[in-house]
Amino acid sequence: MNIFEIEINRTLKSMNDDSHFFSWRLFDTNAFRGQVPYAPKQPGDWMAVSDGRATLIEAKSSIKEPSFSTDNIRPHQWKALLDFEQAGGNSYFLLNRRSTPRHYQCFAVKPQQLQQIINSVGKKSIRWKLIEEETLEIKRTDVVIDKIKNQKAKGWLLKELPSFSYPY
Repeated sequence: MNIFEIEINRTLKSMNDDSHFFSWRLFDTNAFRGQVPYAPKQPGDWMAVSDGRATLIEAKSSIKEPSFSTDNIRPHQWKALLDFEQAGGNSYFLLNRRSTPRHYQCFAVKPQQLQQIINSVGKKSIRWKLIEEETLEIKRTDVVIDKIKNQKAKGWLLKELPSFSYPY
């Protein structure tokens, strides 16, 4: 897991304390590289259910400026997120901009919306400025990782996602 995935994971784990929310980290196929002859591709990084609504999340992180390359998104990930939506669930790509130290950004975008943005620019690389204007920015926050010791670490306000709208 990269740093962004660790932050998302700790955020979702902290939300699991609510009886209206459940999330699960799907195993990372890359974690098995070289250890087994074949590891099945996963539809995304996390599955979550919030008040009966299912959500599939795929996290992507980039330090590249001035744009995000959609080459980082594999064809099976596009298909899985689109199929999940077609089946009645919610799905999001979480795009993480890490080019400026201590000033990280996270943007949530549905697969159809990301495809429309790609089609409108006519390239596989999207300027971060356009991503800022066209997608939902998720704010960074402190997440409680140990209630007994009151320990906190950096995470993201994922409850801002429309499919996580239950009042946490």
